[in-house]
Amino acid sequence: MLGLTAKDGSRIQAAKMSPLQVIVEVFKLDQPHGLGDVYITWQNGSGSFLATTGADKVVAIFNRNGKKIEQIGLSGMCTGFGWDADGDLLAIIMNDYHHVVLWDANTGKSKQVDTGLRDTMSCVVWAKRGPILAIGTARGNLTIYNHNTAK
Repeated sequence: MLGLTAKDGSRIQAAKMSPLQVIVEVFKLDQPHGLGDVYITWQNGSGSFLATTGADKVVAIFNRNGKKIEQIGLSGMCTGFGWDADGDLLAIIMNDYHHVVLWDANTGKSKQVDTGLRDTMSCVVWAKRGPILAIGTARGNLTIYNHNTAK
């Protein structure tokens, strides 16, 4: 095992690969969101889901075999998304929209939560423990959402 240091200072353990090891492609997504960049986030915990987004204003959720199981149409471009610590909830923010979309991996349902922010949301981060979500804007405003209390 190799000990690596991430940009945030945390330690990462990585297996040292020998020249004879082969990396196997599990599945491939060819332009799942049309032309342009594709952004991904792998589910924490079980790792059963992979969420992707791109220029088409859609967040697509794939299972670990590459089958699309959900497609969430957005009213604007996705400016950030991420899974909570347990991998139960995917939070999605977009430009020119004042709500965060929460997709529940257990039920397959999504809901919208008003953030109270009126400028463009640019950052979304879940707490390392617990259902606490921080959402920041390009102007430096911040809101904290507790999923358990819905406040």
